[in-house]
Amino acid sequence: MDNHYLTRPDRASAVKVDLAVAVQAAQGTRSAADYLKQTGIAFTVALRVLTRPHRRRWAS
Repeated sequence: MDNHYLTRPDRASAVKVDLAVAVQAAQGTRSAADYLKQTGIAFTVALRVLTRPHRRRWAS
């Protein structure tokens, strides 16, 4: 099995994504999506993080 997607090599992006996951839990997906867009996280990453929690990467 290819596990290359399991870790995030970019620590700054990892912190943003982790915060977005917390925002999603507290304030909903729209707020988390807005946050990720404002911080420059790629749309494809934001989509995966917010809609496919089983595909989230672990901060490295």
